[in-house]
Amino acid sequence: MPLSGFRELNERLVADGKKPTPNPRNAAAGSLRQKNSAITAERPLSIWAYGVGARDGLELTSHWQTLEWLREHGFPTNPFAERLDSIEAVAAACRAWEKRRAELDYEIDGIVIKVDDLAQQRVLGALHSRPRWARAFKWAPMTAVTRLNKILIRVGRTGALNPWALLEPVEVGGVTISRATLHNEEDINRKQIREGDDVIVQRAGDVIPQIVGPAGAHRRGTKEFRMPTHCPLCGTEIVKPEGEAMHRCPNRACPSRGLETLINWVQGPADIDGVGEQTVRVLWDTGLVRSLPDLYRLTKEQLLELDGFAEISASNAIRQIDQSRHDVPFSRVLLGLNIAGIGWVLAQNLARHFGDVDRLMAATPEEVAEVEGFGADRAEAVVEWFADDDNRRLVDELRAIGLRFELGEEDKPVDGRLTGAQYVITGTLERYSREQAREALEALGAKVSDSVSKKTTGVVVGESPGSKVAKAQKAGVPLLTESDLDALLKE
Repeated sequence: MPLSGFRELNERLVADGKKPTPNPRNAAAGSLRQKNSAITAERPLSIWAYGVGARDGLELTSHWQTLEWLREHGFPTNPFAERLDSIEAVAAACRAWEKRRAELDYEIDGIVIKVDDLAQQRVLGALHSRPRWARAFKWAPMTAVTRLNKILIRVGRTGALNPWALLEPVEVGGVTISRATLHNEEDINRKQIREGDDVIVQRAGDVIPQIVGPAGAHRRGTKEFRMPTHCPLCGTEIVKPEGEAMHRCPNRACPSRGLETLINWVQGPADIDGVGEQTVRVLWDTGLVRSLPDLYRLTKEQLLELDGFAEISASNAIRQIDQSRHDVPFSRVLLGLNIAGIGWVLAQNLARHFGDVDRLMAATPEEVAEVEGFGADRAEAVVEWFADDDNRRLVDELRAIGLRFELGEEDKPVDGRLTGAQYVITGTLERYSREQAREALEALGAKVSDSVSKKTTGVVVGESPGSKVAKAQKAGVPLLTESDLDALLKE
């Protein structure tokens, strides 16, 4: 999305009483994910063509010739693409564009360098789906130094304690950063991050705020971070399950569970456009919504009484909420129920194995343990959840509202060029959420699992990965970077 179009889009959103998007990358991705293609068509998206796929009767011998053919036939190509005769000229171009990038009407984070001759490309081939004839030259992420004022704790929908940093506001790459995600206690202390210190902040992938580490020596009196011993919301003693990096609040009635379940539902499983985290917090604070069924009882008149909603935005939000009753597949509904230990992959495995919620609710621990990815403990947790009277009433209520509790076409495996391959994703990726990466792989027929085994084709490794990396190395399973994932998806 061009910067000029991005500004125009945000002006329209603000005029309609909606929240503006934070950056062009998010705006472009959100525009492409719209369920209503008419909304996508209205967005100021643009495209450069860089290659030609299947062709009959067209002989091309070089990448440069391909670009010329595209231009001649009316396809938009990047006018700044150039063919150079030496690696020294390539290095000079990279240095020059690092200084000139601000002149462009769109954001970039580097340059792709390719061998021009297509015959040479074929000879060079690829290694683990990464072409030997191309490289992405990335500039160092834009960084700044600021004060880390406080490390705070957010209790997630599964009880996980998620630390985050409250920063002295600082501008990084044209965006003011005042907070950043921190992964867990171990990662914080590995990076030697402490409250009160000056820290180096960067936008990972030019998007995600991230603390790299301290900027110089620790200030006098600062101490290593320690997780609280009791939940900051309900006071329950915190536990840290063996083998896990995260600390958890074991109290199922913790106030955070309800709020975080709602936030997760609108942002993840249901992906309800027009209803984001801030709206959910307002609905929670006003008492209008305290559960998933409450969300589906909302009226336009109730939204119009809240700040930030006008006639059009309130109508759109109610329409999107209502539409999600029928659009969310069974596996995503299971995920939204917030069953401890059940993520995207396991929810889909449950849906495919049992077919509908009635069979799942009637299953024994031994029957659930037969599902791929489930052991005895996890199976027991699922059976216990469905045995709880309050949870069964919730399922009945959601089913009466119209949510889907049986397998549909969306939940069935796809037959594609990665059929038979099995991947595991660990850590935080820069350019994808875990769900986006999973969906992209599954759209090509691959399976995505939560655990590493001898059947695993590869493990995609992001920032601050867990123990799955060591398990993969021990089993001889290839480790893939995010660039490898890009190449795999675009091959």
